[in-house]
Amino acid sequence: MTELVLHALDNAVSVQQMEPDLILHMDLGLPYTSKDVGQVLEKQEIILSFSRKGCLYDVFELLTQVQFDS
Repeated sequence: MTELVLHALDNAVSVQQMEPDLILHMDLGLPYTSKDVGQVLEKQEIILSFSRKGCLYDVFELLTQVQFDS
């Protein structure tokens, strides 16, 4: 499953024009928290964001904060 996530990240990076300080919000699943995925995100300077376990509203709070900060 980690290979699938790595492949998707590779496709996104090669196809899209990434903005500095891009925030990628993922769940706490094993493929997303792997060392390999972390290394790719660090290399691409992508900020990783996770929800707290069982809190579905964290992403809404993050988006609201980003919207008001800009």
